[in-house]
Amino acid sequence: MRYIITVSLVILHISLFAQEGFIKAYDFNDTGMTFHNMLLVEDTLVVYGEILNVERTQWGAFFCKMDTLGNMLDYKTHYHHDNSDSYIFEQGYEMIKTTDGGYAIVGQLFFANHPILIKLDVNGDLEFVEEYPDSTVLNMRHWHIVEFERGYISMGVKQQADDYMWDAFIMRTDKNGEKIWEIGYGENNLWDALNGLNKINENEFLLTGVTGITSLDVDDIADMWVQPKAIKIDSLGNIFWEWEGDVHYSEGSAPTFGQLFPTSDGNWVNEGYYTTNLSQELNAFQGEIIKRDSDFNVIWATRFGEPTHRYNNFIDLTSTPDGGWVAAGQYVEFPPIYSGLAATLGGWLAKVNADGDSLWSRTDTVFYHPVEGSINYLSGVVSLPSGSIIACGHLNRYAPEPAKSFGWMIKVDKHGCIEPGCHPTLTGMNLTPLLEAFEVFPNPAADNIRVSGLGNFDVSLYGVHGALLLHQPDNYEFADLDLRDLSTGVYFLQIQKNRQMITKKIIKH
Repeated sequence: MRYIITVSLVILHISLFAQEGFIKAYDFNDTGMTFHNMLLVEDTLVVYGEILNVERTQWGAFFCKMDTLGNMLDYKTHYHHDNSDSYIFEQGYEMIKTTDGGYAIVGQLFFANHPILIKLDVNGDLEFVEEYPDSTVLNMRHWHIVEFERGYISMGVKQQADDYMWDAFIMRTDKNGEKIWEIGYGENNLWDALNGLNKINENEFLLTGVTGITSLDVDDIADMWVQPKAIKIDSLGNIFWEWEGDVHYSEGSAPTFGQLFPTSDGNWVNEGYYTTNLSQELNAFQGEIIKRDSDFNVIWATRFGEPTHRYNNFIDLTSTPDGGWVAAGQYVEFPPIYSGLAATLGGWLAKVNADGDSLWSRTDTVFYHPVEGSINYLSGVVSLPSGSIIACGHLNRYAPEPAKSFGWMIKVDKHGCIEPGCHPTLTGMNLTPLLEAFEVFPNPAADNIRVSGLGNFDVSLYGVHGALLLHQPDNYEFADLDLRDLSTGVYFLQIQKNRQMITKKIIKH
């Protein structure tokens, strides 16, 4: 049985008009939502994440298509069929475009705590959700997937009940999501994470990751160590090749060895973090972009930011038309010690050229509160043929109450600028003011609606295909719109104040 729940659409836009880039947040009324990753399909952004159904206290899968200006073209939401569980996706979880024109997404169930595979058609409508129960593990993550001619190969990690360590798992399914085999990879009393998956050909798959002892497993992090690893499997799950890199201890430990992106010269690039030991009990990360040769030897490694926190991390990577690479993630900025102010986690973008030279880095926040703090993640990034870069993620606002999460999208030009001619820097967050609240009542409406807010603002009403139907400029604190000449159906109300814009879905009876 399929359940497709449609909610009232409210899109909160924070835009910089007549400029190369933008910053936009997306809000679905009183629900929470997040973006996790996206694809660029021709000239359309295909985005996925999570959305909360407040009445059912249930998280579901969110899928949408946007133009490259961040305007919503279509969206779908999908929830667990018996309302008893939630679909969970995290930063870096993968969505792929399939050969039939649809999409496949990997994740897990929250309460049942086992992997899932969601298959959508080209429009984002649900084809199937397959669940893969495993009652023997404490926790799990299901984060990468590739398609081949006979089905899918996916992978993740599972926390074992006997030693509480994480081991990798690799799974093959057919095109309908039916599991054909599953194999585990790892050693007892070691943390084993395969977090990169590449299809080499129809019978050869490369998996990359690390093994070792983490800071959570030792009293003195000087005893922490990590070793990069790679394996190749065939379509039957047989391991026919293995590689091990050097063992690195604590201070200056090995760079992340995760998802690899092939380069035009036959090498690899990956994003991640570099570990620095700050004290006996504390380590912190710098973001890093790394190029490796075909044997995984490091050709160059470029680090960004300061080792301020273990949450500093690049999560996704994309190549650019000029031969460079852009990474997306998050960076933590701390206030002065004993100031009583909260740390802020900002969305992070950084670019290198083809030789690994650092070109720019920027951090941004939409929601900021000096005492309660805020979380602003970027976890997916694409590059346009023009060289512009679009990244998606999510925002967590803790104050003013109620706390709430939002989808987030940011677009910059090839120089890292929202406004042309800027000078991106990591010396401080780029703070975007919090939008003031606007209310629309009644909605749904029969004859009239009132828009209320603060100060001066403009309102415009559009049809579902983008035609401007009503425009009322220079309102002060409220605007009344007459809908009597409009036919019943769905419309989009745009409220503009200065450089900020809010778009709400209106239903006419």
